[in-house]
Amino acid sequence: MKNIILTLILITNSFGLLFSQKIEQKEFKHNILGFKINYPETWNLNSADEFYANLDKVKLNENEFDEMIKKNASLPFLFLSKFKEPYDDINPSIKINTKPYGNLKGKTLTEIINIILPQFEKMFLNFKIQESPSDIKINEINSTHVKFYYTLKTQEGKEYLTCSELYLIDKVNYFYMIGVGTKQDESNCKRQEIFDILKTIEFK
Repeated sequence: MKNIILTLILITNSFGLLFSQKIEQKEFKHNILGFKINYPETWNLNSADEFYANLDKVKLNENEFDEMIKKNASLPFLFLSKFKEPYDDINPSIKINTKPYGNLKGKTLTEIINIILPQFEKMFLNFKIQESPSDIKINEINSTHVKFYYTLKTQEGKEYLTCSELYLIDKVNYFYMIGVGTKQDESNCKRQEIFDILKTIEFK
């Protein structure tokens, strides 16, 4: 279970237009999963190399824990960011993975989130839950959501006030984990902009 939890923890780490005209959209499809999402063409679809480079920027509280987590990282099948990497600030992002229940089989999504949260508290400075786990719909899809703040510290010693959100979606034998990262003050991206992207999610 420990390795599963460590892998889950990674997903949250991450470094529209307000006028009436239509924002041009791009579409991402994963045919095997039957997953589809639309996103503004101004956003960036990132590669595996960019994911790992972004992960390497992060400095966690404990060196040994830091290395263990990075070693157990799993690549999200979707990694969107508002700005092109490298970006010298918190880059608003959406990362989506699928996770088998494994040893967590039989637990509710709320219970799984409550297993993950204490690990975050150990890892990040100034960790504080802003919105407790609760059920929420994304485009009429049932999910479980939690929102929390923390201070993200980089290998260079820079610190950023970060907001992360998790959305878990049950798919019987596995679940989707959607990790969202933004700045706490929303100065370079409003939460609503990201939620508008998530609302285009469809399962075929």
